[in-house]
Amino acid sequence: MLVDQRTLVDLGVLPNSLGEWPLRAVLDRTHSRRSLDALKRVLGAPLSTVTEIVDRQRMFRVLPDRLQPVQWKELLALCEAVEAYLTSNYVIVPAATNARALFALGHRDVMAHIERQLRLVEELIEQCAAVSRLLSDIDRDTQLSAIAAAVATLGESPLLSQLHRARGRSVERRFRTCGLDETVRVEWRSIIEDAITQLHLLDALNGLAVAAQTSGFTFPEIVAGEDATISLILARHPLLPRGTANDVMLANSERVLFITGPNMAGKSTLLRSLGVIVLFAHLGLPVPAAHARLPLADRLVTSINAQDSLSRGESLYLAEVRRVREVVRAVASGETVIALLDEAFRGTNVMDALEAMGLLVDGLARAQAGFFLLASHLTEIARERAQHPRVSLWCMQVDATEDTRGEGVGFTYAFRRGVSDVRLGMRLLEREGVVSLLTAIGSSITPG
Repeated sequence: MLVDQRTLVDLGVLPNSLGEWPLRAVLDRTHSRRSLDALKRVLGAPLSTVTEIVDRQRMFRVLPDRLQPVQWKELLALCEAVEAYLTSNYVIVPAATNARALFALGHRDVMAHIERQLRLVEELIEQCAAVSRLLSDIDRDTQLSAIAAAVATLGESPLLSQLHRARGRSVERRFRTCGLDETVRVEWRSIIEDAITQLHLLDALNGLAVAAQTSGFTFPEIVAGEDATISLILARHPLLPRGTANDVMLANSERVLFITGPNMAGKSTLLRSLGVIVLFAHLGLPVPAAHARLPLADRLVTSINAQDSLSRGESLYLAEVRRVREVVRAVASGETVIALLDEAFRGTNVMDALEAMGLLVDGLARAQAGFFLLASHLTEIARERAQHPRVSLWCMQVDATEDTRGEGVGFTYAFRRGVSDVRLGMRLLEREGVVSLLTAIGSSITPG
């Protein structure tokens, strides 16, 4: 499944330009900076087939228990030390035989340094052999297979026996150490660096697996083709464990889920929750729901935090239009798209917004595949399509009588079928005293 940077930031799965990363606490169990970078790449590369997703789910179920003996901090610190040695130009051993022999005799401090670095390489090879044994009989997905292959290549290499033979203080062994320095840093460098890269990736995947095991979430069923539906029971946002859980249903014959409700009723949070669930499912992760059945998608697109851009000379409305264009182009090209659009076209006047939203809903309802979840204040759009067979109308339930603080409105954050009739704009103006202040302006002035 394709997913762009904006969607990942919208959903809080990756950090925004300010470094804010809401879901890091849920997803990150890494032990190094490079592992964290690997985690970000994994999160930005959801899977594309049901088989890949099922394989990843199976792997996540067993990986933490299998890798429990690994001391990750020590192993990755060792990786960092070995990599520093490989890239260092602190020692340049002569290539000629006689010069190398003289070097070995005359620079005992340098030779001791090289020997220490080679011991680190030796230890890393032994660690790779141990990790390779732990991975030997795990059902692997494609990514884990590549990791296992790289780690096994180093762990089973003949380099380890060469390093063992170089131990000791004799002149011959010191000479051999000089040769091994070149062998390791030239001939074996790419193999060692590949194994180190894959160990960081393994740390990232194992961290996701640990997060999956401890989350209490549910592994979803992913369905492709004509049987694809959205069926979520007690779904919620992963950062709101005590938040309102909702059921969300969308049949294969329905293409558009149109959500109405006032500000602060929870529309944006619901869209983020559904987007996170779709993305987690395509990453092979469990999702925050009691039950989940989701369609296999080619692309996930969100527009939840649309903003204007001074640097690009782009107004809010133009930004919204261009985001909608991405969705429509993907649908027109035959892709199965899941799109979540929050208050599309709010950057223009009401009449244009009504016309544009109506056009969008009717067009997406004709799509042959995919699901489109649109949140809007434009209840007119919903009412005009009350009988549309491919448009499902839902709303955020609001208790508009009185909340626990006596402020005249209570938000339940519950999601149900129907269209919201609740209007809170003027009520909030009154509650905050704006109406009375406006009324009082000039009231003491008498006509002259």
